[in-house]
Parts: sequence; C-alpha cells; structure tokens
Amino acid sequence: MNTKHPGKTKDESRRKIEYHRKEAESSELVVNTMGAYIEVSDGYLTIRVQKKLVGKHRLASLRHITLLSHGISLSSNAVDQCVERKIPIDFFDSHGKHKATILSPRTIDSDCWAAQASLPDPDRFILAKKILFGKVRNQVNLIKYFHKYHSKAMPQLAQAGLDAINQLTLLSLKIKDSPFSSPYRETLMALEAQAAVVYWAYVRTLLADDKIEFLQRQHQGASDLFNAMLNYGYALLYARVWQAVLAARLNPADSVLHVRQPGKPTLVFDIVEIFRAQSVDRIVIAMVQKHLPLAIEDGRLSHDTRATLAAAILERLNRYEKFRGEEIRFEQIIQKQTAEIALFITQHKTFRPYLAKW
Repeated sequence: MNTKHPGKTKDESRRKIEYHRKEAESSELVVNTMGAYIEVSDGYLTIRVQKKLVGKHRLASLRHITLLSHGISLSSNAVDQCVERKIPIDFFDSHGKHKATILSPRTIDSDCWAAQASLPDPDRFILAKKILFGKVRNQVNLIKYFHKYHSKAMPQLAQAGLDAINQLTLLSLKIKDSPFSSPYRETLMALEAQAAVVYWAYVRTLLADDKIEFLQRQHQGASDLFNAMLNYGYALLYARVWQAVLAARLNPADSVLHVRQPGKPTLVFDIVEIFRAQSVDRIVIAMVQKHLPLAIEDGRLSHDTRATLAAAILERLNRYEKFRGEEIRFEQIIQKQTAEIALFITQHKTFRPYLAKW
C-alpha cells in the first residue's frame, strides 16, 4: 500500500529553504548606515542611529558582521564579545574595498607558517594547478548553467555557449596535464589568461541585450556598472576567504599561484579563484538579467545597489548545497577547501578543488 502523501516532498523542501533563509538572516549582521553605533546589551548587539534603536541581533546567533560604510562606530565591549565568540567583523569602504578584519590572534600558527615557507616548488606547482583547474572548470559549469536556460530561445547565444564550453574544457585539461618546469607560474598564468578571454567573451555575449554595455573585464577603478558590481562582490568574497585562511592557520601572504607581494594576502587571491564564478559572477549576472534597479552614482555603485548586491552575495554564501555527500553552507565549503589546502601543505594530503554542479 502506498502511504506517501502527494506534495509532501515539495512542502518539506519549501520549509527547509525557508528555515535556511531565516537562519542566514539571523547569522549575518550588515550595517551600511553612516553614523550607526553598535553596542552590547543583555546578550544582543544593538544598532542605534542618532540614539534611536534601529536593529537588534542575538549574539548567540551571529556568525559574521559586515560594515559597508565609513562613520560606523563600535563599542569596545561589542568588539570584545565578538572576538570572544569568534564572530569576524569586516570593514569595507563605499567603493567595496576591504579595509580590515577583526579576528582573534589565536588564528596564527607558527608551525603551519613554517611548513608553507619550506614547501618545495614541485608541490607548490601541484597546488597551483589544482586551484586553477578548479577555477576554469567552475567557469565551464557556470556557462553550462546559463546555456541550459538560453540554448533554445537564443540560438546565437547557444552556439557561443557551446564554443566557450569546449574551449575552456580543453584549457582546463591543459592546466591539469601541465608538466612542472621552473619557474612555473608563467605557464599557468598564460593558460589562465587564455581562459579569461574566452569566459568574459561569452559573458559579454550573454549580456548583449541587457543594456549593460559590458565591453571587457576591468579590475581596479572600474566605472561601469557590471565591473563595479563584480569588484564589490569579489571584495566580500575576499574577506570570507581571508578568514578561512586564518582559521586554517595558514599564512595569507605565502601564495602558490600569484606572485607574493609585500603587504598583500596573495594566498587569499589564490583561493578566491576557485569560488569567483559560482559565488559572485553568477549572482551579478542574474541581477543584471532580472533588470533590477542598479545604478552608478559619481563613479561608484549607488547606496541602494551596494546594499542589494551585498545582501545577494551574503545570501549566496549562506546558501546550502551538497558537498561530498554533506549538505552545508557555501561559506563552509570555502572553509573546508582552505582546511584541505592546509593539510596538503602540512601533511601531504590530497587536495581536490570544489566543482559546482550546474
């Protein structure tokens, strides 16, 4: 006898999604109002603007605090409670540049840093290849995701998608099969540059009828809407990877793919590559294609655009997905991947990069 209830699975799925959404909302505190003051009161963080209470969040539920404007103040007690509870606080300026993170100094481990410093070039090459392979394959999977929805309605875009998928797949295999030679970075970065040309050409075609005028990828100082949104989203991602690197007791300045630079967290730049397409590109493209009210004002994203984009990126970081048989938040995947990199460095364990499903 069949005892299944029609629609039960869908109802349970909806309830699960709603539960995860509410959990994410309670775990993330985002403040973007100049003049806001954050303090501790009876187990809560309270936010006041001109002495008026505008928000209240339970400390026990918080996992992360993001401050998106100048002129936001925190009491020393609020900082102390966050450090004690291992709640990171990230500071960004109005352009989306990550300025600082407050974390406990317990994240530093001299033994792990020493293992990084002594890692031989052939091992660095293996790790760099796997990171870059993960980046390109996640670009492929993102194109497959959009191709699935656009292939029938837009034949020209469908062909562009197939061409990009084929070219990027071949480049990913070249990366995977590259033999070691010293210095190794030039070879890998040349392949990455070829992949970038193919990937962003497809994105340009994808957005051609969305009135976005995306011509090419531009990093620092971008004044067009699409590039500015990407850069802002990447800054939020950098902060989360930075925290994962410190939590894994790794030296953020000792990289394997990017050339090390004084005062730059180049290992963070390395690990970010795995997650760019699936955590930021996908979100920004979707926002543009939904024709949301997005705008540039005085050469930077408008206040409302920054708030909308930050909320969307943080929602993505808190979204659950299956990773090696376990349903966890995307942010936890970043943490697990970074911990696996630490094990590769310190214990020669195998590292497999995260590959998104499409």
